[in-house]
Amino acid sequence: MAHVQDFTIYTSAQLSLVQGVNYGDPLSVNGELYLDDVYRFKTNAQPTRLTLQEEASGRRHRVAAHSAIGAIGAAVHLDSQVTLMSEAGQTFDALIFVEVELGEIKQVYLSAFSALQPDTDYRLIGINCHVNPHKLAELVIQFSTLVRKSPWQTDANAQPKISNQGKRFSPMTSHSRKLHALRSKPNVRRARTVQ
Repeated sequence: MAHVQDFTIYTSAQLSLVQGVNYGDPLSVNGELYLDDVYRFKTNAQPTRLTLQEEASGRRHRVAAHSAIGAIGAAVHLDSQVTLMSEAGQTFDALIFVEVELGEIKQVYLSAFSALQPDTDYRLIGINCHVNPHKLAELVIQFSTLVRKSPWQTDANAQPKISNQGKRFSPMTSHSRKLHALRSKPNVRRARTVQ
């Protein structure tokens, strides 16, 4: 029998970059994430329920029939694990999932190990593309706790805004980045410039 799991998630549009080269962009996949960037969790953002059916590899899933968001049967990749730090200095991990159709990104989801606070900035201090599958089980436990505190939207017409549509998706090779490594090389930044 296929393994089905529920996750409390936020869509990429609910976190926008407020400090960094790609100012104003939503949260994206690991190849477009840069350490020390700051994302703001929007004031009225609400979590929703993403239900996934696990494939044999444990790294790719498909959107289950009763999921509150996502295209039924669409492939969802576990892209990376990130570490965020709040303005108060609190750190926590989160997983980034990518919904893909015909090799293009349809949606990026964030599932955090801690509740996100509205209208709050979070600094990206760690990126790890080698994710322990056991982290998924931890998120399922977190989901069971959060759902009692903050019910998800059930109105199909009130689903969160979709972002990152049309981008090509290529899973990255396993690697890890930490903020201290970037700070030790102050000249290592993005090649792209602000428009």
